[in-house]
Amino acid sequence: MAMIAMVIQSAPGRKLKLSQILQELSSIFPFFKGDYQGWKDSVRHNLSSNDCFRKVRTWCSCDVMVVVGS
Repeated sequence: MAMIAMVIQSAPGRKLKLSQILQELSSIFPFFKGDYQGWKDSVRHNLSSNDCFRKVRTWCSCDVMVVVGS
């Protein structure tokens, strides 16, 4: 959860689409570049089940995730 928050908070505007979060995580942490793909499900689960993340609809109707309280 902390890694997800770190990636979102370092983004311009502190908002990222799910695909951008996954891309950033795999570029920062070598583990996520391997063959194991289950980590993507874990990211989705954390984004949807933790109150510190919120889905926000933007002007282009794209859903982005933000860290609440930042």
